[in-house]
Amino acid sequence: MVEILGLVYVSSFILSISVLSWHYYSTQKNFSSTKLTILNENLARVGLFWSNATADFADLKENCYAQDRQKVNQSILLIGILALGSLPGFLLLTTVVFSLHFFARSRKEKSVFASPLSTEKDLPFVEIEKWLQTLGRN
Repeated sequence: MVEILGLVYVSSFILSISVLSWHYYSTQKNFSSTKLTILNENLARVGLFWSNATADFADLKENCYAQDRQKVNQSILLIGILALGSLPGFLLLTTVVFSLHFFARSRKEKSVFASPLSTEKDLPFVEIEKWLQTLGRN
């Protein structure tokens, strides 16, 4: 009986690490995506950037990209720590991670990444302002 519990614990621990690693890798990959880079280049012209931590526009400040990445990494770490110890934790972690990646995208985020702000480089200032008003900023 103890062997079965030990096997379940070790298996859920290894599977949790695997899911958490995939979540971390895909999140870090998102930070270097072409669409996010183009979006942030366009938004920098009007003093804004896209925050992955809040999934919204934020004011452009010194070290804002690093701080945003740090917030996202801290949330990944917190989710991982809470889920590493048990089979129910693994199941909860898997549910949360897959829902974050496949279902938890706001309409605003989908609209922003479908707009020319994230697909066309060097948009004119007026065009950026127009899209920001359309998308609910300013």
